[in-house]
Amino acid sequence: MNKKLLAVAVAGTLAAPMALADVSTSGSIRVGVEASDGDWAVVNGGSRLRFKASEDLGNGQTAFTTYEFGVDAAGGSIGGGSTNRVTLVGLKGDWGSISLGSQWSATFSAVGTFACIHSRYGCSGYQGKYRIGESVVFSTNAGPLWIIADAEMDNSSTDNIDNASIGGTMTLGGVKIGAAYREDGDNDYTGVGASMALAGAGLYGYYSSTATGGDSHGIGAKISGISATYENSAADASEITVQYNIGLGGGTKINLVANDTDARTAGVVILRQDF
Repeated sequence: MNKKLLAVAVAGTLAAPMALADVSTSGSIRVGVEASDGDWAVVNGGSRLRFKASEDLGNGQTAFTTYEFGVDAAGGSIGGGSTNRVTLVGLKGDWGSISLGSQWSATFSAVGTFACIHSRYGCSGYQGKYRIGESVVFSTNAGPLWIIADAEMDNSSTDNIDNASIGGTMTLGGVKIGAAYREDGDNDYTGVGASMALAGAGLYGYYSSTATGGDSHGIGAKISGISATYENSAADASEITVQYNIGLGGGTKINLVANDTDARTAGVVILRQDF
């Protein structure tokens, strides 16, 4: 009788799913109607589905992972491809964090966040890396200074490290400053960015430079749900982007975005729900 009960208990344990980590699901559905030089289209605005998990390892150490999938919500498909979204696994503690996979680069984390402000357009002068695959990223804090470094290591070349970058941000009161450098063969990247709060408005700007792309910069402001950015690239191409966000309650909002470049004028109305 005891053997039968033991067999039932073991079978039930093996059949039941084991919760080894805290898992959360989130995402964003963003679909809009876009007009570009007289052409109209229903477009995807950067929809994504995300799974995150973390596990307490004890002694102040935590394991974490992220699976994020790009979603074409306008066409009804899940995207793919190298570095399409963030997929990583890592460890973190009081010493900082280290992660491996496809993830945000050090140049984007330190400078790109000052450049890529709007939902669909803009960010033309940034020139740095965005998400990087086959990568290792390390970050840590030293008082008000946050430091991040990355290295891409795929097997497409004979170099052990294909390219690497280091960057950081410092926050002092209402002022945040970022800087980054990337060693990338003959096309090294240098960038700086900053933001500050002044008289109820948020001001921001950035400068980027590469050997092939030359110098570029952007400046902008945010006030009362409206953000506006002016950018100028090395080819002296200018771009203006204006965005107005309308909150409808909870995670639902409407993004109105207009963009004008030397080549065309476009605008989009995006209905967005974050969950």
